[in-house]
Amino acid sequence: MADPKAKIIVVGPIKSGKTRLVNQIADFESEPNLESYVPTAGVRILEFDREVSHATKRGGSRAVTLAVELWDCSGDQQYEACWPAILAGVVGVILVFNPENPTHEREVAKWYSSFIAKLQLSQAQILVLAHHIDSDGFKPATAPKGLSAFKLADTSLDSENSAREAKAVVNDFLTRVGSAAVHQHETELDAL
Repeated sequence: MADPKAKIIVVGPIKSGKTRLVNQIADFESEPNLESYVPTAGVRILEFDREVSHATKRGGSRAVTLAVELWDCSGDQQYEACWPAILAGVVGVILVFNPENPTHEREVAKWYSSFIAKLQLSQAQILVLAHHIDSDGFKPATAPKGLSAFKLADTSLDSENSAREAKAVVNDFLTRVGSAAVHQHETELDAL
C-alpha cells in the first residue's frame, strides 16, 4: 500500500517569506540566504516524508508516513492562470503574510476569498502565518479581516529558536492535515 499523500500549498503576497519558510519546513536549507530576494516563478514543489499520528477507526492511534508535497506558490498575480492546476487535490493551505507590510493583510484576505475559500477545507486544514521578516521587537499580529476563524501564528526565522518555534507550529499543522489526508486515502482504498 502506498503512503498517503498530502498536497499543501503555501500562498500569500510577494516578499512575505514563503520560500524561506518552505525551505525550513522541508529541511531543504539549514542556512537561509538572507542577503538577496529571488522571486518564485510560478510554483516550486518540495517533497518529503513526515511521520504523523493518525486516529484509527477503532479509537486508537498509529504512526503513519505521510508523503508531503509542499507547493511554494508565487505571490505574483501574473501567475493567476496557473491557479486551477495548483488548487487541484489540495488538502492543506498555509497563508503567509508579513504583518509589517501594510498591504499584506488585505492581500492575504483576497487570496483566501478569491482562491482558497473555493476548496471548502475545514478550519484545521488552513493555517495563517504572520511571518515577521525582522523579529526584533515585533508585536503579535492580529488575523486579517475574514480570517479570524483560522489558527494564526506569529513566526520568524531570524534566530535558531524562532525557526524551531515556526517549525513546531507547522509540524502541528502537518499532523492535522495528515489526518485528513490519511482519512481521504483510506476512503479511496475502501472504494476499490
